Amino acid sequence: MTKAKNTGLFILLIIQAALIVYLYRPGQGAPPPATLLFSGLRPEMVTSFTITDNMGKTISLAKIKQAWTVGSDGYPGDNDKINNLVRRIAGLKSSRLVSRTRGSHSRLKVGDELFNRKIVLSGPDRKKAVTFFLGTAPSARTIYLRRAGEDDVYEVSGL
Repeated sequence: MTKAKNTGLFILLIIQAALIVYLYRPGQGAPPPATLLFSGLRPEMVTSFTITDNMGKTISLAKIKQAWTVGSDGYPGDNDKINNLVRRIAGLKSSRLVSRTRGSHSRLKVGDELFNRKIVLSGPDRKKAVTFFLGTAPSARTIYLRRAGEDDVYEVSGL
């Protein structure tokens, strides 16, 4: 009786090992290539941007004669930090699509009305170049992002 039981358990072990090898074989499940989220955005075309938080507070930055200013009073901004931020936004890539449904926008806090941050980048003559929403952070170095007018929500890092 015990020998038959041991043989049955051994066969189950072999089947489980075969399933593990099959499901986790190398080369399968490679992540999709990262796609550029703002392919038409060039950092040099951004001359102003506005950041709005979930409480409605807004901060505006404008580029005047190659120098960034903060607020309507024209306080000088840190050109290197602001230019670096614009470059990072223009170069944002994501290989992880989190959601394609409009119903998930409020849960991820990337909705038109419910968001953590709304960022509007504008070009010359205040022509809007890019508007996007930043939502909750699933981990320490990533955040959810949705472009205005689209339903797709991406997980991004590097902001």
